[in-house]
Amino acid sequence: MGRQISRGATDFIFQLEGEAGPALFEQLRPFLSVPGYTVEPKFRSDPEWELYRQHYPSAFHEHTMTNRALQAELRGMGDRLKRRRVIDHVALFRAAVSAEEAARTLRRRGFRIDELEGSDESGSWALRFHRKERCDGGRPDAFTAEILEAIEPNDGVYDGWGCAVGR
Repeated sequence: MGRQISRGATDFIFQLEGEAGPALFEQLRPFLSVPGYTVEPKFRSDPEWELYRQHYPSAFHEHTMTNRALQAELRGMGDRLKRRRVIDHVALFRAAVSAEEAARTLRRRGFRIDELEGSDESGSWALRFHRKERCDGGRPDAFTAEILEAIEPNDGVYDGWGCAVGR
């Protein structure tokens, strides 16, 4: 899952299902013998994934990383990111009433809202919405924050944005 370096030690953190930790450590023990270093395994149950949530970025920060990658992809295709164009967004919800509440908030913020797409086999409702924007610099982070403020209180998950290449 990750590593943490502090106070002269490196902690490698793994998230495993059930009680797999001790057995996995025994399998890896021959590979972990490094002169001058001590390996001290520690195991703890974490069924709510609290440790994961403490060490990994929030939804906003995950999206900012995705925003940088999408901007680089667009730039690589010759996009002029400063050019305004319609940006398409998708958010997923477990309940139609939650999606409808988020849609009202997004509409007040200037987004054009498509008709809510019915529940699929996973039970999710898809809300598609659009607004004319530029996608240069920190603008995607700004609209991402605005969108998350509208959908997270309604138990929504932002699936991200896309657009046509603006040349």
